[in-house]
Amino acid sequence: MPRFEYTARDTKAKVYRGVVDAASPAALAARLRADGYIVTSIKPAGGKSIPAPDLVKKRVTKRDLAVMCRQLGTLLKAGVPITEALNVTQGQTTNQTLRMALEQVFKDVQIGNSLSAALDKHSTVFPGILTRMVEAGEAAGTLDLTFDNLAEHFKREHELQAKIKGALTYPIVIMSIAILVVILLFTLVLPKFMDMFSGMGVGLPLPTRIMMSVGDFCQRYWWLVGLVIAAVVVGLGAYVKTESGQRRKDRIALQLPVIGKLLMMTEITRFSRTFGVMIAGGIPIVQAMNMIARLVGNTTIKEAFTTATDEVRRGGSLSAALAKAKIFPAMVTQMLEIGENTGSLDMMLDNIADFYDGEVDTLVKALTSLIEPIVILFLGGVVALVVMSVYLPMFQMMGGAGIR
Repeated sequence: MPRFEYTARDTKAKVYRGVVDAASPAALAARLRADGYIVTSIKPAGGKSIPAPDLVKKRVTKRDLAVMCRQLGTLLKAGVPITEALNVTQGQTTNQTLRMALEQVFKDVQIGNSLSAALDKHSTVFPGILTRMVEAGEAAGTLDLTFDNLAEHFKREHELQAKIKGALTYPIVIMSIAILVVILLFTLVLPKFMDMFSGMGVGLPLPTRIMMSVGDFCQRYWWLVGLVIAAVVVGLGAYVKTESGQRRKDRIALQLPVIGKLLMMTEITRFSRTFGVMIAGGIPIVQAMNMIARLVGNTTIKEAFTTATDEVRRGGSLSAALAKAKIFPAMVTQMLEIGENTGSLDMMLDNIADFYDGEVDTLVKALTSLIEPIVILFLGGVVALVVMSVYLPMFQMMGGAGIR
């Protein structure tokens, strides 16, 4: 059997190296991943590293988690033991990364570990909300209901991600097409007319000379234009990866018309839905808020939410803490206050999530309908400039001919 050298790391980023016998690099990678390691490289002993596709971990999506939780909940409600439910579910899972993690969870539960402890070993696959809710479900003896709630949660998270992706993808595609049309006009169409006018010896008006200069520059120095664009993109990409750059980007994103409102509504929906599921699952408020703060993507909202969490930890109410942080609209904090006073916080959070989920739908439709006239106006303006640049010399020629 061939011998391979491997490099891997665990979930705490500790690096491990070793030399083992295995049937193939893929088999060794599968074995290491099943043991909870993230494979960095595998190579034949004394040879070059193997950049095999099998070494790349397939991402576990919200949809994958929703299907897994739905299957586990259904099996547990039918009276199937947890070990058998895990075995059946991992056998039906198509995502390789998730299947291998479930296989290891199954083995850990078989030897006596709790399900939550087994899941916690694979934090890169199973998010904190899943592990903590399973832990609460084990204590309350309601694992079947817990998995049903988690399935609904991950399903809605998947749907929300799809909405946002669709809303942002459409404008990007349309604007890319518009930019491509402009480039073609300046590099192919306009130069043909300019060559024709130059051959006739016609004196060109100022707008035509400007357009001609722009088109000529783009043709001659296309590599420089591409280099500048690439440098700007790379520079901005590097800047937003810094702490100050990330903070500024997130703050500007929230201030953008329509897009900023969409991002805020998305965060409200995600917060309300996730927090409601945690509270209903028996997770303490402070612990749930800490987990929510880690899940928030926008640093501006994350910082405000962390401040609110500290306020609750000191004994303040959730609604008062969020109102003081001035992060969410007044309607949200008022509904939370009603939920706290009536003892129905989880139901009120669901109501907030449902309301803003509908608002996200409405805003996505408005965004897609708004982008079309903007792009049409942009393209119309560019085409009008090109047409004007072409026809002005023609009118000048006809005027000169009429005078003679």
